[in-house]
Amino acid sequence: MFETMASVMLGDQLSGATFDPPLGPWGYRRMLVPDRKPYPTRDGFVAALPYRDEQWKAFFAAVGRSDLYEGDPRFLTDAKRLENVNDLYAMVATLTPDRTTAEWLELFRKLDIAAMPVNSIEDVIGNRHLADVGFLDVVEHPSEGRIVQMKPAASWSETPLEPGGPAPNLGEHTRQILSEAGFTREEIDALGAAGVVKQWQPASSQKP
Repeated sequence: MFETMASVMLGDQLSGATFDPPLGPWGYRRMLVPDRKPYPTRDGFVAALPYRDEQWKAFFAAVGRSDLYEGDPRFLTDAKRLENVNDLYAMVATLTPDRTTAEWLELFRKLDIAAMPVNSIEDVIGNRHLADVGFLDVVEHPSEGRIVQMKPAASWSETPLEPGGPAPNLGEHTRQILSEAGFTREEIDALGAAGVVKQWQPASSQKP
């Protein structure tokens, strides 16, 4: 997992350090500025990334600020926008609270600008796709009652994946593991009596 994420992130962040010897510092300027982050909306947050000249021009026109594209020297060209990219992102953040996330997503779709809502935990749990694939399931735990359980994310046509069982309680498999290691029943009982190992018991069988 670490190598996978490193390859994804460093593809952009190596920058000048791609070369040996380096031709410049590492780091992708657009990503490292403090205001490159989801934009606040009237009811949440949206992640959006106008990028090409025509996308920025269309965005400024749609929000009634064509003057920023046509007359502000900071934003006239791609090179100038990169040079002043934090000012650009901060300016967008002052405009987005005027509309809801859904309104912004509809506008960005029309303008061919990549955008996605920023989901809350409740949004993810209630996601229609996850419901359609049965990602969350309610199962009966042997000691805790009904619990919500996630299915394995990957699926295979000939090797179905199913949860192997609930997480064990402390000491639940002590006897099984020690038996597999060659200890006799008497030896395991003696280790338990001496407090060397812990053996879990269901609440209904525990002594008062």
